[in-house]
Amino acid sequence: MHRNAGRVSVFVFCLFTSPQAWPQIEVGNYPDAKSSDWFKTYILGVVNGISRGSLRPDRASPYCPPGVPRLDADDYIAILDRQILNETRKPGGLRDDTPIELLLLQGLAQKFPCKK
Repeated sequence: MHRNAGRVSVFVFCLFTSPQAWPQIEVGNYPDAKSSDWFKTYILGVVNGISRGSLRPDRASPYCPPGVPRLDADDYIAILDRQILNETRKPGGLRDDTPIELLLLQGLAQKFPCKK
C-alpha cells in the first residue's frame, strides 16, 4: 500500500514540475520552449486537441487542412513562426503573455481556410 502511495507522489511531483505540464506557452517563453526536446510533441498535441474539439457536430472546424500530404511538427512550427511574425508587425505589436496556441490556431485558419 505504501509503495503505491510513493509512486503516486512521484508521479504528481513530476506532473506539476515538468515543463510539459504547462497549461499553455506564452510568446515570451516561446524561444526557450521551441528549443526544448519536447516541443514538437507539445505542438502535435495542441493540433490534435484543436482537431478533436472541432469533431462536435455543433461546431464548425476552425481550419480545413489538406488531406495529403500530412503536416508534421515542423510544418506547424513554421505556421506558428509566420503568425508570430505577422502579429508582431501589426500596430501595437504582440504581447509576451499571448498564448502561442491561439496564434497557432489563427495561423492554421489563415493558411487553410474552410470553403463555405
